[in-house]
Amino acid sequence: MSEAAGTIRRMDAQGRVTIPPDLRRELNLVPGDPLEIHTRGNGIQLTKYSTLRAMLVQGEAHIKSLAHIYGAKCMICDTDKIMTAAGSENLRAVIGQPLSAMAVKTLRKDKDYIPASYTETFAPVEGLQDFMTGAIMPLHSDGLLCGGMILCVRDGCMPTDAHLNALRYVADVLDRQYRW
Repeated sequence: MSEAAGTIRRMDAQGRVTIPPDLRRELNLVPGDPLEIHTRGNGIQLTKYSTLRAMLVQGEAHIKSLAHIYGAKCMICDTDKIMTAAGSENLRAVIGQPLSAMAVKTLRKDKDYIPASYTETFAPVEGLQDFMTGAIMPLHSDGLLCGGMILCVRDGCMPTDAHLNALRYVADVLDRQYRW
């Protein structure tokens, strides 16, 4: 049986190819998203570029420290999915899962988010019942939003000042190191 041809597009004179809307939606690609271009055999592979991957090694060490010292439940996400988590086995299970629509919307505002009350918390990942979003701190690379740090709290709870200050500090450290 032959392989499906997929969607066929023509390259224009400037070398541009339009990515079909259904693929952009499926991959959560929005205008301005950076893409890595690789050759693969006799083809080309496009991958959504995440500068957050470079931050992950150091970022993961930081959130593990926050979990160990403060008992914090933290996640690091790119602009659409959870990249790593620490502080609870339940959270580790959501690595690779897409962010909830509310988490994406909040992160894309590119501002620190701290709910005023527990009624303003929401699930950072659809279906995650154990933890709600206690804070979101955006992460940047070269001045552009590349992801965020999410502090999780139990439903009906609010984050402590110590947790918020520690999360803000780590987000600031990572932001400064990846300001190119």
